[in-house]
Amino acid sequence: MMSNQVKLTSVEFIDITVNYRTRWTMAKFLDSEGISSLVELTISNDEKTLATCKIISEALHHLKNRCVVNEADIPKLLNVPLNVLQTDLIKATAISCLRSAIFQNQSTQKGLTLTEALGGKLTESIQLYANINRSMSDNRSPEAFASMASWAVDNGFEIIKCAPFDEVTASKSSKEIVEMATLGVKRVSTIRDTVGDNIRILVDCHSRFDETSAIIVSKELSEVGVEWFEEPINPKSCTEVQKRIASSSPIPISGGELLYGRNSFNKLVSNESLMTIMPDVKHCGGIKEAVTIGRSAIKAGRNYSLHSPSGPVSLLASAHATAAVGGHSALEHSVKEVDWRYLLLTPLEKIQQGRLWLPKSAGLGADLNSEIVSKYGSVLVL
Repeated sequence: MMSNQVKLTSVEFIDITVNYRTRWTMAKFLDSEGISSLVELTISNDEKTLATCKIISEALHHLKNRCVVNEADIPKLLNVPLNVLQTDLIKATAISCLRSAIFQNQSTQKGLTLTEALGGKLTESIQLYANINRSMSDNRSPEAFASMASWAVDNGFEIIKCAPFDEVTASKSSKEIVEMATLGVKRVSTIRDTVGDNIRILVDCHSRFDETSAIIVSKELSEVGVEWFEEPINPKSCTEVQKRIASSSPIPISGGELLYGRNSFNKLVSNESLMTIMPDVKHCGGIKEAVTIGRSAIKAGRNYSLHSPSGPVSLLASAHATAAVGGHSALEHSVKEVDWRYLLLTPLEKIQQGRLWLPKSAGLGADLNSEIVSKYGSVLVL
């Protein structure tokens, strides 16, 4: 086989049960040369997970006699049009997984870390920000939010992100939405009172607002020093509304976690809808596409911060992409979701003082710990 060509021959799907709310799903590929690549494809629920895995398995059957040189050719080889990938999250996740697997395999062939293969320089560690939402119990009081934020600060994190608007739904009137958001604003202000003025606070809205309410609530949050306002509405919705919110909000708007491909992000950058671009390597087209998106955003004067609330495989891949792009904002990390998380990979995931240390081995640089997988996970049977 010529160097840089990849012929994927098999895939195994591993499901890790984290808690009653969360599962991480991994795909472990082997190629014809015995090189393995590990990719996370965690998606929102069991039905979507199975559908994604089935598409990957069928695609692998279709590709098994093909040597792939350019991972970006995967959609064309599988006859999946770009417009489908921009509207179908399941297909976008499956294609992103395959693209990441091929690129990871190629970096291993070359003896390069993913950071180096992506055109970056070896980096010892990168800064993380603490997403505290998944570590919260059913107690969602302002004091509980503040307590978890305080824990993150005590553990070296200088940036906190929360999703405080549980009660808000975009189906209501603008007036009702603003009223429902009152408790969410109180949660954020209690965090600020607890952690002080030197800690940066980010707020994720999960697309719970409309145009009018988003602008009003952003002004309320600006009074407590919130640094970004993430997805007040779905970035896939009307771009003119996105632009008006961005121009009226005193807080920069961020988002894009479920978008596929550079064109989707370039559109939001060019019309000034987003200040911080947030691709997710699991959905945006894979790790190399994420880097292309990031470099394009920075060139256009925007910020780049990968969406990464999932498991250690996704975090590590995102860290390589973050290191390769440079000039970046901190990388998202869901803190304190489960106490054995750091054991899932070998070498162990190392997070200290709000930073992730990157392994120096070729490719992703880590593999699954079979003992932890056997304890908390299982092979997914399609």
